[in-house]
Amino acid sequence: MKPLYSLFLLLIAGLALPSLAQDTKYGTTEAQQTACKEALSVYRSFRDQNNHADALANWKKACAICPEKVEESIYVDGVKFFKTELAAAETAKDAALVASLQDSILALYDKRIALYPSTKSKPKNGCSVLERKVSDYMKFRPNDVAGANAMLRETITCLESASSASTLNNFYQTSFKLLKGLQGDDRRAKLDEMLTDYIWIMEIASAGLAAATTAADAKEMDVYTKAMANIDEVFVTLASCDEMLPVLERKLATSPDDFELKKKVLGLLTKKECTGNALYLPTAEAVHAKEPAAASAYSLGMAYAKKEELSKAFAYFEEAVSLCPSCAERESYLLKAGLLASVLKRASTARAYAAKVLDINPKSADAYMLIGDAISGSASNCNDGIIGTRAAFWVAVDYYNKARNLTSDPELSEKISGKISSCARQYPSMDEIFTIGITAGSSFTMPSIGGCPCSGETTTVRVR
Repeated sequence: MKPLYSLFLLLIAGLALPSLAQDTKYGTTEAQQTACKEALSVYRSFRDQNNHADALANWKKACAICPEKVEESIYVDGVKFFKTELAAAETAKDAALVASLQDSILALYDKRIALYPSTKSKPKNGCSVLERKVSDYMKFRPNDVAGANAMLRETITCLESASSASTLNNFYQTSFKLLKGLQGDDRRAKLDEMLTDYIWIMEIASAGLAAATTAADAKEMDVYTKAMANIDEVFVTLASCDEMLPVLERKLATSPDDFELKKKVLGLLTKKECTGNALYLPTAEAVHAKEPAAASAYSLGMAYAKKEELSKAFAYFEEAVSLCPSCAERESYLLKAGLLASVLKRASTARAYAAKVLDINPKSADAYMLIGDAISGSASNCNDGIIGTRAAFWVAVDYYNKARNLTSDPELSEKISGKISSCARQYPSMDEIFTIGITAGSSFTMPSIGGCPCSGETTTVRVR
């Protein structure tokens, strides 16, 4: 270890004099006070002139002369000075010097935490310094994942909502690294812990994002949004639904009346798409009953649709629409309600929802496809005893063609083409249209029949 830096711990140890009152913070004697003030002034003068070498040398003199608790800023400056030295040592590839400087930086953080755990302006100052320390510790000791994770947990536990987005993200990432190295009971215990921690840190992150949003701080909003996305990415790969459920069931059993916990559990189940289990629906309905919202109504609709309880599903989709008069998700809610209405043979309702979608997005291929579905699914309601039922499929194909022309999605286009082919099999034969006196390619107006979803519309005659 280089002599200049190996003496650093001795230097800060030399500051270890009894804590003094404010008027004697520079020393116990007049001579020490004068020397301390002079040393502080000199190093700061060089610091302000960006004269790093002389600033560092005189900073060390101040460390040797002044009481250890002279000013917190001496430790702040020390970290900055040593980081400048560290960058040079890394460029020079001096491994011994790099290690020594890293030790010195971490020691400065520890000294600052010990001396200034709380200040008038920062009651949790020591925790804020620990947050800075662990950020550097992760760079200096990348292999000590457990050590970093423990410090991150301590930091978040202390700072709570004041925790930075990077601290929250780093905590969950290091937890995940530790999990990957575990097996058996140890892995299960860590997994349970991480599921609980997810609820905890995402609540803190959400509060941070809300504060940044209120303050219109675009940079912080972006930082929290990205951190939450990273945490979500880990969570999604973390555990299967089967692994999650026992943990969440135990938490709810411990606090069955905790409404906020139910909301958090519901958020986890929804995010993981763990909706096909005995826990999801009771939890979702309990949350929705107390706090009706478009999103929860939609989630319940999806859950009942999967259970093939379509009437219940449709009722929730309609509620989602009514609770979302202008929200960003309104278009998707309308489409889902319309689709289920079509499946339930409520063609006029399905068309009404499709029309509302087109009011929002006139180029919605899904809306035109929904209209085609509503017509083809209720073609039998257009039976006039002559050609009405088969003619309804002509109108359905008109809408399917509009949908296909509007989409650039190859999968959706292929799906629509399949629907067109199915309708084409229902077209009349050449003999059938000849019998009633119409020709292929001519215009045809649908008869007005109650219940027919395309009464009075004009289409083109086609044959199979």
